[in-house]
Amino acid sequence: VESRALFDGRSTTAWRVEHDAASSASLSLGSERPPALRLEYVLGGGEAAGQFAAAVVDTPGGVAPFSRLGLRIRSDRPARVSVQARAVDTPSRDDRGARSIFVDEDWRDVVIDLHDMRPLGTTSASAPPAAGIHSFVFALELTNTTPGSTGAIEIERLELER
Repeated sequence: VESRALFDGRSTTAWRVEHDAASSASLSLGSERPPALRLEYVLGGGEAAGQFAAAVVDTPGGVAPFSRLGLRIRSDRPARVSVQARAVDTPSRDDRGARSIFVDEDWRDVVIDLHDMRPLGTTSASAPPAAGIHSFVFALELTNTTPGSTGAIEIERLELER
């Protein structure tokens, strides 16, 4: 398997958080060896209003010729994480594809074929084209989580594979 790392195990500088106005999120390196990328989140409480928290890594220039995303992931409690690929459709709009994965307290090795991602919203293709993918998102959102939820996910390894 040929691969390209998206998480170097040494820093969070290539990463950022995204969240709605009522939620919060932070990134850090876990304390174990090898260090994992740790996303801690608090979703806004109250009525469901699109609350989400996410860790995002950019992939400038797309991800071709790779066709899979390989990762090692866990959570501090059972949860579902939406793994999303964002690809440029037009200058003002992205196509997005997603795959939901189950995580819990045990480390889990996951391989996601980019062609198997399900479209999110209106898209121009059935799966985001690898050449146009500009970022990957690891989101906790209301599809699989309730308002007011808190927790943490950790990613020990994240690679593009072919």
